[in-house]
Amino acid sequence: MFVAAIGADYTWLAVVAGLNTVVSLFYYFRVAKALFLRGEEEALYEVPPSRVFGLAILALAFLNIWFGIFFDGAASLAQQVSAGLLPR
Repeated sequence: MFVAAIGADYTWLAVVAGLNTVVSLFYYFRVAKALFLRGEEEALYEVPPSRVFGLAILALAFLNIWFGIFFDGAASLAQQVSAGLLPR
């Protein structure tokens, strides 16, 4: 995008977009730092280990892989459902 803007003689737009990218990365990294680099003593609450969470994660991972491999079936099902929702 930046190369295309410069190639089309919109260098000022590429500079503004680059500055906007730097500013937005600053804010996004602040959120990521708060999420992932917070110490245990700074945590708001502690999630107790549970088998329910583990089973839920396994079930969702299985469904993710299943629909990734057999995408055609899921896509045709979605088309049938969406066709039924449209007014005739």
